[in-house]
Amino acid sequence: MSKKSESRSAAKREEKRKKRVVVYIAIVVAVSIIITGLIISRAVLSINEQLVLELMVYEYDISDAPDGEYFGEYESNHLYACVGLLIQDGKIVYLELMDYYGIDADRAPKVFDAVVEYQMLNVPDEEIGTEPPTR
Repeated sequence: MSKKSESRSAAKREEKRKKRVVVYIAIVVAVSIIITGLIISRAVLSINEQLVLELMVYEYDISDAPDGEYFGEYESNHLYACVGLLIQDGKIVYLELMDYYGIDADRAPKVFDAVVEYQMLNVPDEEIGTEPPTR
């Protein structure tokens, strides 16, 4: 083999090695970005879960409220609910889930029925099937 062909062969090997290094670095960077994104999204979800768990429901004396329709909203990163409420003669007579995302809408009627029955927002957990987290 001549020196010229050896030189070309060595240059081709070096070029292939450089391409492999670039591909390897690109893969490492891509995997790092994906893992970082997953960690950040999980942290945001965890923070949101903690905020929801710490959400306090304050009792309001409904008997003092004038008759009429009332609306309320709650929103966080992953949850939203808009609720309509009808008060007559100082009592809650009707609750309706107007708009929502990220919540169990199938459970809402059971919760609303319990609120109407007990005439308060903090209904007993066993009435609405609330279970503590299983983590």
